[in-house]
Amino acid sequence: MLKRCEDTKLALNWEKSHFMVKDVIVLGHKISKKGIKVDKAKIEVISKLP
Repeated sequence: MLKRCEDTKLALNWEKSHFMVKDVIVLGHKISKKGIKVDKAKIEVISKLP
């Protein structure tokens, strides 16, 4: 993965990067080895909007 970023000249911010994690939330989606799901906290916030 890092090689691909290097090949495409994609700059990574090492202070904001996380490695060796089992799951992560990105743009309101929980990503894990089980798949991609919408973050439940975001669903609750949206459902309470007027």
